[in-house]
Amino acid sequence: MAERVEEPEVQGPEATSTGPDSIAATMTAALRRRRRGERPDPEFDAFLREQTDLIHIQKEHLHEQRALILSRLRWGRFSDRMKALLQVITVLVGLAIVIAVGVMAWSASQDRSLVIEPFSAPPAFAQNGLGGQVIAADVTERIDTIRRGVAGAFSGSTNVAADAPDGVRLEIPETGISLTELSRALRQWLGAERTIEGSLRQTPDGRIELKANLAGHDPVAATGPPGALEDLERQVAEQLFAQIDPENWANYLDWSGRRAEGLQAMSRLPSLAGSTPDRANAYALWSDHIHDPVRAEALARIALSIDPKLATPWIEMLGREEALGHDQSALADARQVLITRNADQSSEVRGAGFRTAQRLAQAQIDELTGNLRVAVQEEDRLDQSAGRGFMLRTLRLAVAAHDATTVRRRKAEFGSTGDARVELSVRLYADLAADDWPAAARDATQLVAADDQARAITANADDQGAIWWSEQIVDRPFLTEARFQLGDVAGAEAAIGPTPLDCYPCLRERGRVAAMQRSWPEADRWFAEAVRQDPSLPFADTDWGEMLLRKSDPDAAIVELKRAHHISPHYADPLEAWGEALMAKRDYAGAISKFADADKDAPKWGRNHLRWGEALMLSGRYGEARVQYVTASGLDLSVGDRAALNVLLARTASGAPHG
Repeated sequence: MAERVEEPEVQGPEATSTGPDSIAATMTAALRRRRRGERPDPEFDAFLREQTDLIHIQKEHLHEQRALILSRLRWGRFSDRMKALLQVITVLVGLAIVIAVGVMAWSASQDRSLVIEPFSAPPAFAQNGLGGQVIAADVTERIDTIRRGVAGAFSGSTNVAADAPDGVRLEIPETGISLTELSRALRQWLGAERTIEGSLRQTPDGRIELKANLAGHDPVAATGPPGALEDLERQVAEQLFAQIDPENWANYLDWSGRRAEGLQAMSRLPSLAGSTPDRANAYALWSDHIHDPVRAEALARIALSIDPKLATPWIEMLGREEALGHDQSALADARQVLITRNADQSSEVRGAGFRTAQRLAQAQIDELTGNLRVAVQEEDRLDQSAGRGFMLRTLRLAVAAHDATTVRRRKAEFGSTGDARVELSVRLYADLAADDWPAAARDATQLVAADDQARAITANADDQGAIWWSEQIVDRPFLTEARFQLGDVAGAEAAIGPTPLDCYPCLRERGRVAAMQRSWPEADRWFAEAVRQDPSLPFADTDWGEMLLRKSDPDAAIVELKRAHHISPHYADPLEAWGEALMAKRDYAGAISKFADADKDAPKWGRNHLRWGEALMLSGRYGEARVQYVTASGLDLSVGDRAALNVLLARTASGAPHG
């Protein structure tokens, strides 16, 4: 059995040592003595109390140290965060500087600015407040005035100020280093900035000469008496603008009433153009300002032969074909505009001008395919943004869409123009919308007479051609229609007789006049020719169906009206005539359906509501018929339809028809 080894007592000097090991040994010995039940040792107990006090002091010291350490740690963390933040800010500032310089460099590479340096001038002029800076500022302002005169217009060449960044500005060299100087240095290095320098001097004969030189061009100058400095500045500004932007200089001349000078300037544009698109656009711009549609069409074809991807030549072709009455070709041209791409256009046309071209093309597609309600809305938006240039088109379309409300609104907004012929046209459209055929006949007669008079007194062959085509394609068909509605056969024949045989609206009116005379074979021949020339349009088929209905052949009429509806599902006129043909066959349910369909695309058409009410009444649905009659009473009707409506309203005043 192993012997138990007694642990030695700690006595002597080791027991009073204050080292950590001796303290631990002393505490161990004290605990063992307590377990053995030995008597207390005062000295040892005092030692323990001292050690306990020492521990308390150390604990308090450690607590104070903990707060200090935590504070230092928090400060260190904040300091580290601030250092990181400063580093991030430094990186961001450096990145911003790099981006700013990059943007400045890119902007400089795109710069096409015109920089006009201060002119040199005699000291006597400077003393009178006409120093070189003042003269340069005046010339700059006059160039800006010319540019604003053509800004935002969609022409065959340029859309001057809508998208282009190249402004005209006066710059005076600065001293020292600045962002302005850096920007200018970049423009001179990377851009295509053009500089104009000029001088004012007194000639030996006492006159003054203002001279300017655009880099790369011949100097321009103007001479006059000392008091004519403003006029000399204008002359120099015009000559400079003709060098800076020859296309818009031609526009400016034409639009400011200097037509002969403008046409001369336009005829020089193709030879001045550098690139292929610019040359094509030059011909398109020239075409845009030629009034005679035949000559204008020839120029537009040249433009298309050079670059068929451009929208502007197609727009010019569209307008000229429409002016000639070639509606099928105009429809094809409009569809070509829609497949052109913005990226293929010249820089002047790209953007807002291109979007305007496509909106115009879409409006004309809707017009030519019989989607007249949408076409009116599109043209209304166009003329709201482009001014009166499109308003006559809106009025004409609203008449075709049986929308007299829009006609009256736009007529009221049109106001006075100072152009008697334009105001006469507006009045004619209002009369047509109201089915006021006597007034329409008077207005159309005056228009044709005004055309004849204007053509007789106009020396310019281009203007004469434009007036002749306008009279033949627009005014005479309207006059024919008015005479047709009044039953004036001789007047209708005389009006339509001179019109060309390749004009779609003219062929339609010839067929309607023949139908008025009950010359059915001749009417068939004219309508068939119109359909042959323009097979994608629904209007001649509709006229043909109405003629067959007048001939008391509703089955044949329905065949033509079905074809018209198939071509243009949103054209209301064939649906209304189809409904009348079904009424002639006593198919009142079918007629009601057709009138309801027509109402979807022509809800303000009084005649459609009148016939709809008649079909409902003949079906025994008197209450519904009365609703349609009341609706028709608030819309425009011809004199005959108004009289018939009044009788029907009286007969259906209470319940079933009576009287």
